[in-house]
Amino acid sequence: MYSDVTPEEKVVKKHEFFRRRTKRLIPSNEKQITVFFQVFILYSLMFLFYGICSVVGVSFSNSLLKVFGAFLFLLYGIIHFYFFHKKSFFSFYKHSIIYGILSCLLGLICFWISSEQTHQILVVLGLYFILVSLEHGIQGFGLVRAHDKDIFIFLVSLLLFWFMAVLLFVNPFLNLYFGEVIGVFSIFFGILNITFLSFLKKKEEIILSFYD
Repeated sequence: MYSDVTPEEKVVKKHEFFRRRTKRLIPSNEKQITVFFQVFILYSLMFLFYGICSVVGVSFSNSLLKVFGAFLFLLYGIIHFYFFHKKSFFSFYKHSIIYGILSCLLGLICFWISSEQTHQILVVLGLYFILVSLEHGIQGFGLVRAHDKDIFIFLVSLLLFWFMAVLLFVNPFLNLYFGEVIGVFSIFFGILNITFLSFLKKKEEIILSFYD
């Protein structure tokens, strides 16, 4: 018996089958952006917890502080490498490769620095704050391009990150224990980053419509 389906129709049906199957396998943009916020809020909570432990009296050696900081920088980079893999479906992640490479580079530098060179470690932390502020800046600029004028928190976040970076570069805290300095700045980083992410989460519909 001969089939009534032409070769052209078979090709169309085959493409339609794979299109439906791929659509089921690829997470929706809504789900991806939700995962993005959850992951980075959890990451910020790790920074916050680390800072609180350092300030309230948990004794960390300079070497341990350095290693943990390097680990967080590397983790930040790895997370961005993961999201960059998703950029083919959601262009919101298209700059993630840059953040990933730079953050991993800072992590490796932090591992390489001697634990006795505390000022250099603070400089690396300041550079990390600048990197995060650049990410916030690009995300905020995307909101501006999407004609969203509610960017006050974005601007405040940007200025505070740069202010903290400058303080770390200048290092006027010579009379304080190194762990206390790292702890206080880690707490401020965690709070500030969570605040910014919460602000960005409220703009989810704008982000999805602009970057889709």
